Amino acid sequence: LKYFSSRPMTKGNTYKKENAAKRRVFGKRAGGRDQKQEEEGSDDEQTKRERKDNEMPLQFLQDKIKRQPELYKVEFETHFQRFQAQLTKFKESPAKKDEELEEYFKFMAHISGVYKGELVEFITNEYINLLQQYYSILNPSVRMTLVTSLKVMRGKDVVAPSLVLPVFLKLFRCEDKSLRRFLHSIVVQDLKKLNQAHKVNNINRKLQNFIYQMLQDPNESACRRSLNVMIELYKRKIWNDEKTVNVIAEACLNENPKIVVAACKFFLILEYDFDSDSDSSDGEGDKIALLNEKKGKKFRKNKIDALDRAIKQEKRKQKRKNLVRFSTDFLPIDTIHDPQAFVEKLFSKLKKSNDKYEVKLYMLRLVSRMIGRHKIQLLQFYPNLLRYLTSHNKDKIGEIFAMVIESCHDLIPPETVRPVIEKVISNFVTEYCNNQHITVGLNAVREILMRMPLALDEGQIEYLCSFRTFKCKSVSAAAKSLVNYFRDVCPQLLPKKMRGRFTEIDEDNAIENMVFAQQKLNMDIDGIELLKKAEKIGEEVNLGADRILDDKALKKIKILQLKQGVRKVDRHGFRDDDDPDERAKNEKNMEQTAQREEYYHKLIQ
Repeated sequence: LKYFSSRPMTKGNTYKKENAAKRRVFGKRAGGRDQKQEEEGSDDEQTKRERKDNEMPLQFLQDKIKRQPELYKVEFETHFQRFQAQLTKFKESPAKKDEELEEYFKFMAHISGVYKGELVEFITNEYINLLQQYYSILNPSVRMTLVTSLKVMRGKDVVAPSLVLPVFLKLFRCEDKSLRRFLHSIVVQDLKKLNQAHKVNNINRKLQNFIYQMLQDPNESACRRSLNVMIELYKRKIWNDEKTVNVIAEACLNENPKIVVAACKFFLILEYDFDSDSDSSDGEGDKIALLNEKKGKKFRKNKIDALDRAIKQEKRKQKRKNLVRFSTDFLPIDTIHDPQAFVEKLFSKLKKSNDKYEVKLYMLRLVSRMIGRHKIQLLQFYPNLLRYLTSHNKDKIGEIFAMVIESCHDLIPPETVRPVIEKVISNFVTEYCNNQHITVGLNAVREILMRMPLALDEGQIEYLCSFRTFKCKSVSAAAKSLVNYFRDVCPQLLPKKMRGRFTEIDEDNAIENMVFAQQKLNMDIDGIELLKKAEKIGEEVNLGADRILDDKALKKIKILQLKQGVRKVDRHGFRDDDDPDERAKNEKNMEQTAQREEYYHKLIQ
């Protein structure tokens, strides 16, 4: 009405045309004739009006049916019969494009919530049968219209998800990239909405089984998209159960290298940003809301920057509050069934593989991560690593060193890892190598020896520590860190000149007590004897059984241990032992005692 009232009023035929347009669009009698003249109209005019109502655009009829379904039941039945006839004709040649039928597909889907008894079962079966039988030969426009119509029906909740979602997953086989992307978003959003209130386990189980079958599909695009759906659902915490993880683990053994890389990346990521999709949009929404709140003020660039900082600060506060909540989530790599068998299968696939070097690196990283995480013994893995420690791979040598370090743990025999360390030393820790490579090599060897100190003998350790006098600072710092580590862990492996003045050999760091695969067991709380001594409690009292140690007591134990460590390793000559001669000397010189106490106080702070 707004549109027609804005046009200038005319006389004659133009006025009649406008009234006819009003009747055609809005279905009301609009014109210059009064009610009596309408009632006296002839039968020919009534038939013309009925024909014009039938020729009404489907979008306007759709709106009218939603508002008053009973008044337009006759028009619906007429269009429904016409739709059935066109659908039968379309099945004879399904590859052609039919724009009128596409309009009918959308029209029937939108009014399916109004005439459920007459429409829902019929059009659901027809749409699904068309997509399942002719999906490969359908015109892309018709196929997209059918998918959109089923999505509309799912939004109205007139179709069960167990009927529609498997059809959408099958359509991943289509050679239509835009359609596959659209289907991916539909499946993820539908399952997110379905599991929003609570987990719908029966539907989830059926779809998980169906996607597991799709992962064995020979079609590469269908297999990849199905895997991406499962990974996306795990990231959004919709399907974050063990079954999903183990289905993705099976994809690591697939023959297609792209699928193998996607599955390996999933297990190699340590943390997932589950709200990554909503954070960016929420940030813009917060900014717009704050800007709209202060409409009267002009915002310059510095004020907008200040607003950004305020929003970030508030989000950091909220994030810290959320960190307090208890979470029972595990990493995906921790929930794999039978890690030993999985690693052996993946390693045998790696040895037979002819894929690209990057694909092999992803598989190597996953095998090494599994060995270190689950403490698996796969002794044939370490000789295989020697192939990758050659000098021509120095661009990615950091990744390979990380794999070697991750795969070492205290249950691996030192003789197995020793050839790998010797290869690293011969290729990267020599005077003829680049300073950067020497630094990386020394740091890698130190990290390996931190996991298994007995992997090298005294001569090899002395050679590595000799780089502490190297001209390059980074190289000398890496060698000194190795010296400091052995001073604490096993000083007897170092030459006497490198052990330091105050390094003491006791039960903890004696080489005779360091045995392969030995586990240290604490029979009491570590450091509780220091707490007894500080609080002047007798040694015969069992403090751990008599009282509950709170955070304050545990913090005090930690400070006492730190104070004891400072007094043992004292580089400035201030010794405070229980020797009576030392005590007598300290009593004579009160200034030195005050200076020492101030020094200890600063170190503890």
